[in-house]
Amino acid sequence: MIILGVIIAIIIVVVVVLAVNVKPPAPTPPPGGPGDQMHQDETPDDEGDDFTGIALDVDGANRKDGFYTFLIAGTDQSGGNTDTIMVGAYDSINKKINIVSIPRDTLVNTNWSVKKINAAYSRGGIDGLKKEISKIMGFVPDSYAVINLQAFEELVDAIGGVYYDVPVDMHYKDPTQDLVIDLNKGPQQLTGKQALGVMRFRSGYRDADIGRINTQQDFLMTLADQVLSVGNVTKIKEIADIFSKHVETNMLWGNMVWYGTEFLKLGDGAIQFHQLPADTLATIRGGSYVSIYLNEWLEMVNTMLNPYEKEITTADVNILTKTKSGLHSTTGNIAGGEDSFLNYYELTGRPDPEAQQPEEPIVDPENPEGTDPAVPGTPGEGTTPPEGGTTTDPGTEVTPPEGGETTDPGTELPPGEIPPDGILTPGEEVWTSPSDLETYEEPAA
Repeated sequence: MIILGVIIAIIIVVVVVLAVNVKPPAPTPPPGGPGDQMHQDETPDDEGDDFTGIALDVDGANRKDGFYTFLIAGTDQSGGNTDTIMVGAYDSINKKINIVSIPRDTLVNTNWSVKKINAAYSRGGIDGLKKEISKIMGFVPDSYAVINLQAFEELVDAIGGVYYDVPVDMHYKDPTQDLVIDLNKGPQQLTGKQALGVMRFRSGYRDADIGRINTQQDFLMTLADQVLSVGNVTKIKEIADIFSKHVETNMLWGNMVWYGTEFLKLGDGAIQFHQLPADTLATIRGGSYVSIYLNEWLEMVNTMLNPYEKEITTADVNILTKTKSGLHSTTGNIAGGEDSFLNYYELTGRPDPEAQQPEEPIVDPENPEGTDPAVPGTPGEGTTPPEGGTTTDPGTEVTPPEGGETTDPGTELPPGEIPPDGILTPGEEVWTSPSDLETYEEPAA
């Protein structure tokens, strides 16, 4: 919504000053199958990802008329990870826009040790992000825009701030990011820095990142409305300069003007926000992930986002999910293997509840006390030497078969070793395996 608001605001200056060719963006061609380089994994950390392409059996003629898709991402303080990711579609025939927020911790099928979609941009740039998005959507969005934090802050200040009803008290400090958020709940005029704090704050929500996404969507609607107000017409050139300096996009000026012109035609309720249907509390080796609900997601894609006449199916996506029964991939392959996940239990020293526990002893219902049938009435397991010998109570001496001296029980002599004098005496070791006892020789008289 940030980029949508900016696009609309710069329409007049672009048309009048630049006299651009106003036209919709060219649709992204469908993937060409296994040889399509767009879907080859070219990032060094992804060598184990064997997904080679999404085989959509469509061509340009199978596109829906007047249907355009886009990807919007906002980078974090370092400019690496994308903590805000949205995918959307504009239906210019029915004048509707649907936008779906993709949580930063969404599980992706790569061999990275931390398999979260917010790392895709830092690892592979816009191509890396588009590739991971196409894996879960089944197609590559037509247009994209990556916006850094500086652009957001400058945009809000350029329009004189944003009046917004902050939903919760927001107080947070992180010296490592030079981040200070100090806002009380309630309606107030926000500066660019304060508005950025609203967009980034998540620690005060019970559902963390999901609560932040709800606030982001609501705030962006407010921002777009105020950017388009009549009072900001005189600031269009300033807004355009901010956009050109801080936004990475594949759209031409004429494409942006076309989008802006179209959005001005939208009525109330034409823009709808949605959240990725997913288990937001999934954990893998102690790490938190958002695991997509596959069936619900594919229904949302086909209903709201799919630009093709053909439906997207599980055969067109590469989605990794975590359920109670374990990890599952639509391709049948878990990139890097299950052991490639970072083990947060080892990292933090916390106990792993999923680690194998010692087996409980098996109790014989007919002999609950564990009495040895060979010695009635004797508790415990009893000791019966192999191939003959005298049975004794546990903890007493054991007589070796075929004669010989008694020894302390419970010890073991390495195979093939016999005392030099050939006599086993108390305190020495005794064989515990029948195969070892075969070497035993009776001492000479």
